[in-house]
Amino acid sequence: MIDLTPILDRAGESLIVEDRLDMGEIAVGDVTFTLREPVSVELLITNTGDGVLVEGTAAAQVRVPCSRCAESFDHTITGEISTYLLTRSRDSEDSANDGDDLECLEGHNLDVLPLVLAAIVIEAPFAPLCRPDCMGLCPECGTDLNVDSCECESSYTKESPFSSLQGMFTENEVEADGND
Repeated sequence: MIDLTPILDRAGESLIVEDRLDMGEIAVGDVTFTLREPVSVELLITNTGDGVLVEGTAAAQVRVPCSRCAESFDHTITGEISTYLLTRSRDSEDSANDGDDLECLEGHNLDVLPLVLAAIVIEAPFAPLCRPDCMGLCPECGTDLNVDSCECESSYTKESPFSSLQGMFTENEVEADGND
């Protein structure tokens, strides 16, 4: 929680916040991101007169399993924070005509945890990869194809529904088509 009392009565005043939040783990879908250290948060909070503008970044060092080979690896997630919270309550007629769904600041404290969590979750990879060319696991025997090869590797490629297309084009035809 951040106490905004020093800037709430002064339009145009800003508050700089640098903090580290210990959040443990963050689950996004079926993937669990384990924090290696507290999330680093840098915020600029500005009183705009009618509200508070909150802008900044949240950076998390996480350990996550690769979606192809299941080996855990370290990854950095950096998310942007940008939100506006009203400080004065609007009367019901104004808010009904505006159609805006602006959030209001409750009291003099700002809970940054939901803002930080949203920024990290939005930037978290849907299918994290230990490296772009990760070959994953053999679907037959489970061998990590980044480390070793297996005998069944050739058998599942032959049974592919696309195996009948194999050899349809020569390398020269593919290169000539790519130069057009």
